[in-house]
Amino acid sequence: MRYEFLLGSRYIKAQKRQSAFTVISIAAAVAVITMFFLLYSVIMNCIRTSVYSASPYHLHISDLNEEQGETLQTIDGVKSVKLAWQENGAVSAYILFDGNIGESSEWLRKAETQLGLKFREEQCEWNDTLMLADDTDNEARMKQLRIFGAFSVFVIFTAISLRLVIDTAFEISS
Repeated sequence: MRYEFLLGSRYIKAQKRQSAFTVISIAAAVAVITMFFLLYSVIMNCIRTSVYSASPYHLHISDLNEEQGETLQTIDGVKSVKLAWQENGAVSAYILFDGNIGESSEWLRKAETQLGLKFREEQCEWNDTLMLADDTDNEARMKQLRIFGAFSVFVIFTAISLRLVIDTAFEISS
């Protein structure tokens, strides 16, 4: 181990400029990667905020009575339920989940069982964009993983390209 350390320190001392540029290029690549991931986080947060402000619910269920709407609050995974009365006297429930609910269709079946009724397809409206932004169900998690994977490949390619450009510029200058 001492021999490798001695050999490495001699090389660094003999090639100070090249060693410094190598360290700088690695630091620049790490800074660019950090900047890209920070940008990704900011963009995803802005998307979530704009979607939430336009429609602040994960699931909208219409044509319920008041008791059924209040019962929705007791189902696992529900963070909040906002009830709104429709013109025909029925109640609409706007549901926000507090985390991953698993499969959305399975959660809906469980809610039907607890409420003792069968939802019609036009009675339920999923806010897929907000569910994707909040990572609420399994499908949203897979979409987030695909987006993050593609973004990561782009960032790694950019970092490698940046490193090669810096190294090439150093080789040309020396």
